[in-house]
Amino acid sequence: MYQETIILSFLNAMEEIGTFSKNPPHSAIPCDEARVQLNDTELTSLLHVKRICFENDINLILLNPPQLCEEVFEKPEVMEGLPWIEGNEWPLAKVDTLYYDDHHLRGVGAELYSEWLAERVVALMD
Repeated sequence: MYQETIILSFLNAMEEIGTFSKNPPHSAIPCDEARVQLNDTELTSLLHVKRICFENDINLILLNPPQLCEEVFEKPEVMEGLPWIEGNEWPLAKVDTLYYDDHHLRGVGAELYSEWLAERVVALMD
């Protein structure tokens, strides 16, 4: 039986870039440690999505995509018990030539990451 799944990404600037890029590879950039915390509106929204998924038997998977300048994400209580995929654990997450800025993957990087991510999602669904 098919079961619906929702994957929520926690990188604010995520956008669709396709599978190719006309931009050159990004050169190394200096990174400052960024600590990220959800505000009250985001927490309320996540709680609402979590409740709707639970009520409708929909899997909810949380995702922190890979970033060259990694964000330290403090997980609030509302995330407890939910599956979490840490994109910075992708073995190629810190290869700067796969990005065209500090958090947008270029074509081949997006394809390689998508393959890795698909394996993680499938493993969570088993």
